[in-house]
Amino acid sequence: MGRSQLKTAVRKKVFTKLLSACALSALIPGILHLANSAAIASRPETWADMVRPGAILYGYHPGYDPVERRAQAEKRIAASSGDEPPRPHHQYS
Repeated sequence: MGRSQLKTAVRKKVFTKLLSACALSALIPGILHLANSAAIASRPETWADMVRPGAILYGYHPGYDPVERRAQAEKRIAASSGDEPPRPHHQYS
């Protein structure tokens, strides 16, 4: 487990404990949301009742590097079109 995943797991555990404490005190927190933009893209287990999209609405994925997914997508595009995958920083004319 990477450092980021560990931090997320710890935060989720603390969040869950707080929810348990609320339930024991007869407090109803209402709608729960734990996931920010990065978690929307990479950690569906944190979605709860809602998510909080921020920068992702503008196409930015903070804390999320989709290098492997991009490589997979490029291979699929190349396989379906018979062309080579696009190269990074390629100038299209």
